[in-house]
Amino acid sequence: MRLRGAVAAVLLLLALAFLAYRFSMPPRVVVETLSARPMEQHLVATGRVTTRERIQVGALVGGTVAEVLVREGDRVEAQQPLVRLTGDEAQAMVANAEAAVGYARAQLRQLRQVRLPEAGEAREQALLQFEQARRDYQRAASLAEEGYASEAEVEALREALDLAESRLRSSEQVLAGLQPGGSQHQAAVAELARAEAALAEARARRAYTLIAAPAPGIIIRRHVEPGDVVQPGTQVMDLARAGDTLVEAQIDERNLSLLEIGQNALVSADAYPRERFPATLAFIAPAVDPQRGTVEVELLVPDPPPYLRADMTVSVDILVQRREKALTVPRAAVRNFDSAPTVLLIEDDVLVEQAVELGALGDGRVELLSGVEPGAQVVVDSRGQAAGQRVRGAEAAPE
Repeated sequence: MRLRGAVAAVLLLLALAFLAYRFSMPPRVVVETLSARPMEQHLVATGRVTTRERIQVGALVGGTVAEVLVREGDRVEAQQPLVRLTGDEAQAMVANAEAAVGYARAQLRQLRQVRLPEAGEAREQALLQFEQARRDYQRAASLAEEGYASEAEVEALREALDLAESRLRSSEQVLAGLQPGGSQHQAAVAELARAEAALAEARARRAYTLIAAPAPGIIIRRHVEPGDVVQPGTQVMDLARAGDTLVEAQIDERNLSLLEIGQNALVSADAYPRERFPATLAFIAPAVDPQRGTVEVELLVPDPPPYLRADMTVSVDILVQRREKALTVPRAAVRNFDSAPTVLLIEDDVLVEQAVELGALGDGRVELLSGVEPGAQVVVDSRGQAAGQRVRGAEAAPE
């Protein structure tokens, strides 16, 4: 019994001694030994898929939609028919214009083949009559001088000569008007040209009843269905022109200095979060949105995946900086991050506060540009710690 009591007392003393030792030991803190390592800084934002050019296809004439020839998502070529309007009225206008052209051509042909030769013959006849009247008058005037003709006969022949001369001038004017360059010929040519222009307009209006794609691209939205009535200017389709696929995103203006044309990025669509595809920063807006405090950027997608659609919501991860050798610590290790940043170092088992200069921000880590050297032991989480405190350092598990 005495032996058992002695053993219990010894065990109790040992336990008390162990507890006293434990409570007297400095607290343990997790530290990280600084060493150069690769580091990347990324900017993450939400964006939307777009194209360099979006075309709103509209109707040029009014009418009723007879047929819609494409669906949303279809790829179309330039001049491929998209929508057909009823064309009965347009066809009737073409028929009337064709008839007017035929009539104008017939009138010009009649002028050249009938009226012009008739006018030429009439002028020749009038010239002969004028020459005859002049000879008769001259003969009568000579006879009157010799007393063989009366004044009344001479006056009558003079009036006949004046009338023949008037008819000759009139026939010459008619002939001149019918010849190329004459007024009547020009009027006939102008009437034919007017009729042909009206025919061209009517045919164009008929052609407008078939609305075609102005350029190759993808139909992203259709606004009409068969039976709809449209007016000139009514939008019938939205076409994303074939070409580069872009992603538009808004970046906080505080990060503007980190952006450069040509930076690489990875993009993932919200509908396919596990799929990522590369993109390149291609444009930075010259102005900042004053309402949101952001700057718009565009990223070029050189090889868009098949599932990508216009206006899709995507997440953008832009690689803005990369350091092959950088001294970095977890962000939680930095105190007074936004004002006068410091870190806690362990020197001879005592915490020492050290001012540092911060560099790039990575994924949960921050670069230290000055204030520390490789090999220093930095407290991983400085919260709840104070400079001058005695501690025991425990190396953090490697990442």
